[in-house]
Amino acid sequence: MAAKRPREPRHIQSISVGFRLIRCLESAAGPLSLKELSAGAAMSPSQAHLYMASFVKAGFVQQDPATARYNFGRYAVELGLAALRRLDVIAVAREPMRELQQRTGESVFLTIWGNRGPTIVHKVDSARPIPMTVRLGHVLPLLLTSSGRIFLAHLPATDTADLVGAEKRMYRELLQSGKLSAKRIALILDNVRQRGLSRTDSLFDQGFTGLSAPVLDYSGRICAAMTLIGPSGLFDTAFDGKPATALKASTVMVSNELGYGLAEFSPAKK
Repeated sequence: MAAKRPREPRHIQSISVGFRLIRCLESAAGPLSLKELSAGAAMSPSQAHLYMASFVKAGFVQQDPATARYNFGRYAVELGLAALRRLDVIAVAREPMRELQQRTGESVFLTIWGNRGPTIVHKVDSARPIPMTVRLGHVLPLLLTSSGRIFLAHLPATDTADLVGAEKRMYRELLQSGKLSAKRIALILDNVRQRGLSRTDSLFDQGFTGLSAPVLDYSGRICAAMTLIGPSGLFDTAFDGKPATALKASTVMVSNELGYGLAEFSPAKK
């Protein structure tokens, strides 16, 4: 006896039909005429007109009075941005992090900005040993870690000033040695912004090197840092090396999934 096909979930057919027009707008390079929309959605112009009139009334679509062409309306943009805001960076980054670990052989960590600073929220361990201090929930220093410097380079100074001040008092010897002087820190952060990468070696955990890149959200703000950690001398941390290239590709992938680059479409505030 042939196996029964699984029944499709019940749905409202008119909604499915109407969204054929929305998909046409989505795939188009610009506004479309009613004729173009109806052709793309395989329906008559009169039928397409009724659907488009309903979408216009709901604010999902707008029609240019001068050209009569249709484009997405304010509500469509707001709806899209609301969906992007609800994306979970950990869920989006999980698979790219696993693939990055397989490509590089190194441990991969995801850090977000918490109320006490950069906080590790997800990791994919390698077969190599890693520092015992690098665990989920651990808060990293801003000045001494590659993850911390990514946040320091991308966040407003007002968000990090108190933590930087506390760390400067804590690491006074490094300040006196010139490794964490104000001039040195400013130079490091400029380089981080230019390269899109941060690197530290044996500052926070002796014998281990970190290489980090930022993850940006739909508004262009940093929402996480992705970091490769490996033993000094065995881990290729060249900014143009294969691990760095793979790391940047992974963070670009996650940023794109989170809507990076769509900020210019954000509607003006009412």
